[in-house]
This record gives sequence, C-alpha cells and structure tokens, in this order.
Amino acid sequence: MTNSRRCGQIDPNGRDVLLRKLNLDEFEFAVLSAARHFFASFASPSEGFWVSAFLRAENFFPGNASAETMRLVLDMVQKIRMSRKSTLRFSNPHCECCAPFATEEERYLVQMLQAAGRNDLSTLYMSSMLLCEGHETDHVHTSIRRVLAMKEKIDLAQPISLAPFI
Repeated sequence: MTNSRRCGQIDPNGRDVLLRKLNLDEFEFAVLSAARHFFASFASPSEGFWVSAFLRAENFFPGNASAETMRLVLDMVQKIRMSRKSTLRFSNPHCECCAPFATEEERYLVQMLQAAGRNDLSTLYMSSMLLCEGHETDHVHTSIRRVLAMKEKIDLAQPISLAPFI
C-alpha cells in the first residue's frame, strides 16, 4: 500500500516520518525549513520561493547573521544537488499537509546535521553517502560544517518564527 497525504503527494516507499520524531533543535528545524524553500525554488523556478526565503531570513535565523546563514544553507543545498543524480524528494514547505512530514532524503540531511554537530563521522559519512547516492560528499560535508558554525552566531534567545513558512 502506498501512503499519500490529503494533498495527494505520495510517499512511494512509505518512509516519510513526522518531523517531531526527528528530535530537531530549533536551529536544525530552521535549516531544514530554509532548505525546503530552496528545494522548492529549484523544483519550480517560476515561483521564486528563494526570494521569500531570503526576505524572511530573520524569521529562520534571528540576529545579524541571518542573511549569511541563509546563503550557507543555499550553498549546502546546491552541493547536495550537484552530488546527486536523481531528483530529491522534499516536503513542500507551503503545504500544511506536507510540511509536518520529513521525506527519506530530508531525514538523511537531518542526520548529517546532527552527526556533524556531534562529530559522529560514521553517521555523517553513512547519511551523506545515502543522500548523495554514493557520489562525492566532501563538498557537502564542508558546506554542512559551515552551516553549523553559524549556530553560534544566531540569536537563539529570540524565538525562531517559522509560522509564516508552514
């Protein structure tokens, strides 16, 4: 049986999970949410999702480093796209039926973020090989570490407001 959501998006492998099961901290959730906007921009270039993402960068990453963090997330997304050969499945950040779910590929991205943050190289390499389909991962690792380095520059005392994006 194939799972589908009310909006009709189909999970072909039945591997999508609710985001709350991923134990994301605020920063990881913001990175995934920003990445989804960039994935959506590449999937539907005429929609201009990247413009709204950059204009609301402060909502994703409060503080003075918001634009730079968004740029680094975009660089990470581009490195992932360049490493893969097939289309990446992601949950539409503008769909209230899809946004609460993480696709298999998004789970690998989250695992990479969490593993890099813990310096768990085994999980980092395994997740990146799965996400990048066995292709080049060194540039992806570098980009993820750059994104994570921004966590210290983000004002986490201010709540990350993602409500306009879900």
